[in-house]
Amino acid sequence: MSVMNYTNSDNIEFSIELKYALNAVEKSTDFLNYLRNKSVDISPSYKLDKSPVTIADYGSQIIILNFITKKFPIDNFITEENLNIIIHNDQYYEVINKLVKQTVPEIDIKKILSYENKNRTADRIWAIDPLDGTKGYIADRQYSVAIALIENQKVIVGVLACPKMYKLISKKYNDRKGYVFFAEKGKGAFVKALSSKLIKKIKVNSKNKFAKILYAESFDNSHINISTHHKFSNILNINRPPLKVDGQIKYSLVAAGDISFYLRFPQPLNYKEYIWDHAAGQLIVEEAGGTVTDVLGNDFCYEKSIKLLKNTGIIASNGLIHEKLVKVASLLV
Repeated sequence: MSVMNYTNSDNIEFSIELKYALNAVEKSTDFLNYLRNKSVDISPSYKLDKSPVTIADYGSQIIILNFITKKFPIDNFITEENLNIIIHNDQYYEVINKLVKQTVPEIDIKKILSYENKNRTADRIWAIDPLDGTKGYIADRQYSVAIALIENQKVIVGVLACPKMYKLISKKYNDRKGYVFFAEKGKGAFVKALSSKLIKKIKVNSKNKFAKILYAESFDNSHINISTHHKFSNILNINRPPLKVDGQIKYSLVAAGDISFYLRFPQPLNYKEYIWDHAAGQLIVEEAGGTVTDVLGNDFCYEKSIKLLKNTGIIASNGLIHEKLVKVASLLV
């Protein structure tokens, strides 16, 4: 990417929360790349909901918690993975301990694991997805690492590391280490290559002609109601096939103007989304000038739950076309 319009991040005043979140995702990404480069076995096991989990998910979560809990010990957090499996499996503990120390030598896993089981009542909640798109990571496709800080039920910090963006068919994303997208409430959205300190402010696009619009959906058709998505496209006369992408990278693409919207009619329709799958992406899109709601046009409701219990599906757009998208989506619910 050209360095034009970029600013050195050392010259920007970020909150301490954002700085630590950025450090956490960058170290997490180093760890995930290390596993790949060293050909570590990342064969998955499966959780009760049949979703895959690997040694990469657990190690990434431990590294992120290392940064967040060290600086913000009274904050609460919600995370995708349950680390108790490590606590109760000595062999698994030793393997992960050895691997994470390759990236963060000073890390104290026992302290992090003990912190995991403490109850906190702070109003601030960190929503952490240590490996969003595990299937994509296993298959060497797209995936992301996501951190969001929620305060008084509003997202105030959002960070998304997207290490495999160079695999998109775009000359825009050519850095082999990947990119990180981030935002603070009221301060705009930014992107930087993970190998650089140069940052650039990003904005959604202004496209409103549906025949030429590109949108994105989940790579895995089992995550979405694919027939409803087809009906949606047909009603709007969208000619281009959707971009199939793993993880929250879809939000990053909306925020940077690469696509005009991201659509998610879940399968089944009454499925409720996990907060860590959407909170960071929501803020980044909104701070880039876009709009994020459920398919009925309702704002995300962050209550005391790990899920968006009052919302159905997702539409994240450039804002200009959002009202039309919601109108059509409402016909299909």
